[in-house]
Amino acid sequence: MKKWIVRALILLAVNVVVFVLTIVSLFLLLETSDFIISGAIALVALPFILLQPWSIVFALIPPLIISSIPVAFSRLFLVFFVFLPAPLYTTIVTILLWHYLDKKGKLERIKPFAMRLKSRKTLIAAGCMIFWLCAIAFSRYIDFPALNRGVPPILQEQFKDSKICINNSLYLHVDHFLAFDCVMRATISESDLRVLTEKLKMSAIPTSEVHDEFWNMRPYWWRPMRAENTLSFATDNFRNMKRGGPDDLYFLATWNPDDKIVHLWIKEKW
Repeated sequence: MKKWIVRALILLAVNVVVFVLTIVSLFLLLETSDFIISGAIALVALPFILLQPWSIVFALIPPLIISSIPVAFSRLFLVFFVFLPAPLYTTIVTILLWHYLDKKGKLERIKPFAMRLKSRKTLIAAGCMIFWLCAIAFSRYIDFPALNRGVPPILQEQFKDSKICINNSLYLHVDHFLAFDCVMRATISESDLRVLTEKLKMSAIPTSEVHDEFWNMRPYWWRPMRAENTLSFATDNFRNMKRGGPDDLYFLATWNPDDKIVHLWIKEKW
């Protein structure tokens, strides 16, 4: 009896981890639209999902239930009655099904294979695979190596007729879920900076008014200088921004004369 309880608790712990990885994978796919990030995390959970395909049902049920619940109760219901029990439901179904199949003698061919999975070599190989998949996901999350160079497509219309000289430009779409967010870093002269701010209708603002989120974007190459001589610019709608505002282009930028690098944050909607 104790052995069954221990095995059930271990299986529950594994299913909790798998469920969290699945949710994180889906969230990152929605937020970044990067299949490498979400795919690398999903691959860690995939073997356990294939062994328990009914876990997919418990992962898909929450959105259907939540959509029929008033918004005021959605978050509380989501946490306590949907997401938390989902791994438990999966574990219960797995234990009952495997117990039934074991009684019928349907698991005799699987048991020798399962015993081999307990070997040290298998555990080391699995650990290495998980490590490298997580490393790949993290490297893509911080955009290493940087894959997007030049001017972001959303700005190409504004720069079409201009003679702005932009060098060493990198950009990354950092959010695709509820709003379009893009960040760009490039080397630009002070004279071209003035043209850029005029084109994007940005005006000078105190650096102290720059949002904290601006300084902590996820790309590894996003390292704006926060110094006394740093110049900051923003469109009026960015300075007065409110979540859920109208569709529009919002710009916030900083430029430092020491390195002549502009960091530009672009939002299409709030």
